[in-house]
Amino acid sequence: MKVINEAADKFKDKQAEVFEALLDLLRLINEQESSMFEKDCEIRGRSKELSAEEEKNERDLMWENYRSNVKNIVDGRCTARLIRRGYARSFGTKPMYGYINGDCTAIFRMKSQKKAIVEFVLDTKGKERFLHTFTMVQSGGKWLADTFTFGSSKKIFREKTHI
Repeated sequence: MKVINEAADKFKDKQAEVFEALLDLLRLINEQESSMFEKDCEIRGRSKELSAEEEKNERDLMWENYRSNVKNIVDGRCTARLIRRGYARSFGTKPMYGYINGDCTAIFRMKSQKKAIVEFVLDTKGKERFLHTFTMVQSGGKWLADTFTFGSSKKIFREKTHI
């Protein structure tokens, strides 16, 4: 990951602290999404052996565990505002924030002591660039994710309904 620090001079040294908090959150969510995908594949692989009710019960338990595990992650790492928007509503073949382990650019911006913006830019093979932007706020001596927006270089950012 390439990092560009565009913070005001007096806040440039806050980058590591803010990134540590955000990347920890995203890594933990990625791990849960990967685990969820593996469990889903396992259930699909056994679907012929299971009755419809057994499969439903296993899927219900899978989702219950996923939501509980992600709740434990976001509590204390996200503001109540972001948590109210929801979490653990989806998963896919690749974790949503898998780009943090790959080739992306992160831009750090900070103009005040209590708020920082981290924007992840993902270049595609075309001309469009995909963007994830997190607002981090300081609360109780910790950096918490407060908002998450997404979009592209061709579309207006929208606030994501959940983290």
